Amino acid sequence: MSRRAALLALAGVLGAMVVHNVAFWRGSERREEGRVCCTEVPTCGAGSTQVTECGSEPDRCYQQRRCCSTILCKTDPEEKATAPPRGDALNRLPMPSMPADPSQRTIFVSIAAFRDTECAQTVRDLFATAKHPGRIHAGVVCQRVPGKDDEKCVAPEYLNSTQFKVTLHDAAASDAKGPTWARYLAAQMYSGEDYFFMMDSHNKFADAWDENVISQHDTCDSPSGKCVLTVYPMGLDSHGRAGQWTPHLCRNAHWTRAWPGPFLATVKAPTGAPRPQPFLGAGFVFGAGHMVREVPFDPHLPYVFHGEEITLAARLWTHGYDLYSPMTNVLFHHYGREGRPAMRGHAPGKEDVLESSYRRIQYLLQTPDPARPAVTEEAARADPKAWEDIEKYGMGTVRTVAQYWAFSRLDVKGRTHEATEKYWCTTYGGRAPFSDEWKRDAGYKGFD
Repeated sequence: MSRRAALLALAGVLGAMVVHNVAFWRGSERREEGRVCCTEVPTCGAGSTQVTECGSEPDRCYQQRRCCSTILCKTDPEEKATAPPRGDALNRLPMPSMPADPSQRTIFVSIAAFRDTECAQTVRDLFATAKHPGRIHAGVVCQRVPGKDDEKCVAPEYLNSTQFKVTLHDAAASDAKGPTWARYLAAQMYSGEDYFFMMDSHNKFADAWDENVISQHDTCDSPSGKCVLTVYPMGLDSHGRAGQWTPHLCRNAHWTRAWPGPFLATVKAPTGAPRPQPFLGAGFVFGAGHMVREVPFDPHLPYVFHGEEITLAARLWTHGYDLYSPMTNVLFHHYGREGRPAMRGHAPGKEDVLESSYRRIQYLLQTPDPARPAVTEEAARADPKAWEDIEKYGMGTVRTVAQYWAFSRLDVKGRTHEATEKYWCTTYGGRAPFSDEWKRDAGYKGFD
């Protein structure tokens, strides 16, 4: 088979990765003085029409380290966007080499929307308020009702644009499988950026948010160097106010089945450093780009809402990542959207599928449920949906799940969380510098 024929065959196999209006594609590569550049670009996949080709600049590089040649494709009418193929192209991407100059670093922004009339404005504000909008790549999963223009997630001027980098996966709302599935789809659009930033689809941003969040990440004192900034952002009523306090995820609200969550944030005065914390808020997760490769988003948790955050928190932590709340606000979230369609309620007739997802979570977290049998390895293996790709999307080996529960101060057997609140809201709820006690609890040597 010729090289061109092989490329065309590959394009056909991976045609499902072509998404509505814009797709960023890695072609064949050549290396020169440490650079990685495209020399060819495959054609669009099935169901798409080629609009333009970047062949006029085949050797163009971005940051002198990764290919940025693009192919612009437009999905044919009535053609439904499909899921990325299994095998995760993410693992084939080179590990980002972080530029020394923060202003040169790139950010991939993951946005998952479900019938959200505010998403287009969120994308617009994302770029309008960024200090370096040309270094932002937004990956948007838009799950909407066909024909409802107010549910379109990206304004036309941001598509097929040389000024803005947007990858859009347009899908029917009827095919939605919950936030975990949508975030998995969004993560497939990551293409080697220095940072990964996951958020919801109804937000506003502080001016120069990109410069701000990178600076905060640089100040993290994680001994492993694997810092994740995460929180439930402040509400829109705080947007534009001076002297804002910042949220800190240090409390558990209640127990859902066999695990804790959702969580509660305590609002604190701004600090000179991010606060360490045990929990994660899915509406704001910012870390180095390699995070999404080391801890890939799990596609096998369809329809899960409560359980998403604690599972991702434990997976990151056992892979050696440390969680912090930001020291200043860069993102503001629209809460209380009464009457709007919500992804969390979109699981009619899916009880059996959801039960497999819950069984998977309980096995991963190793938590007892007083109302249900324990999920042992044997029980998990007996459910093909609960066991699928469990090693790939399971816990890490740097730290154990049992150590995570001890670190969080949550009593999973007694289902209590008073010690968590007392420790994390008080000891680490004040002003920097903070005690190093958490590092000892996290298993770092030198703090015992």
